[in-house]
Amino acid sequence: MPRVEHTGIAVRDVDAVVKTFRELLGTEPYKAETVANQQVRTHYFITSPNPTPTSRSSSSMHD
Repeated sequence: MPRVEHTGIAVRDVDAVVKTFRELLGTEPYKAETVANQQVRTHYFITSPNPTPTSRSSSSMHD
């Protein structure tokens, strides 16, 4: 059965969204990085007991 590997969400205020995900998931992002060629900052959260699926919130560096 196909599974979702990750989800990307483009937002204007990445710091506010990361705070919200921290509160909702009860955990810190396990990874954050800037992907210069895509002009985004990404934050990764574990969202299930299986560490493969992740959520990613990102924000355009131009906002």
